[in-house]
Amino acid sequence: MLNLDLRTIILMSGILAVLLAVVMLSVRLSHGKTLKGLGQWAVAPLLVSVATFLLGARGQIPDFISILGANVLLLAGVLLFHFGTRSFFELRPSYRFWLPIMLLALPLLATGPCLITAEQSLINGFFDAVTPLLIQQVSEELGVTSTTGTVPTTGGTTGFPTSPI
Repeated sequence: MLNLDLRTIILMSGILAVLLAVVMLSVRLSHGKTLKGLGQWAVAPLLVSVATFLLGARGQIPDFISILGANVLLLAGVLLFHFGTRSFFELRPSYRFWLPIMLLALPLLATGPCLITAEQSLINGFFDAVTPLLIQQVSEELGVTSTTGTVPTTGGTTGFPTSPI
């Protein structure tokens, strides 16, 4: 069996995110402005890939950069995916709602160098709280619900949805 360490998996996911950004950029260039949201979808994976590279470099670069920088870029990438999705479905992006949340999250994300283990659970909790809001906001406006009649939520500590909408 192939044994991969965590840094290799992080590097591979970062490279895949760059490839996704290239594909989305080429779709954006070929379709022009007919498909809305593609520009945000092209930039978001780049931010996520830089975040994964920063996380993968933890211990080799200062923790302040690898923790704060990575988490801020990850949050910005997730929000850009959200704004791109809203634009694609011709919904107005909700900048007024999400940008203050991101600014309020900066102190939480900046506590990393002081509280490494406690901070990681705080960040996981933050993403677990924010991700359902992102999903719910788009789902309610599109009228999409899960088979149980509720808006889908996240599935654990990863902060990313585990069930399709």
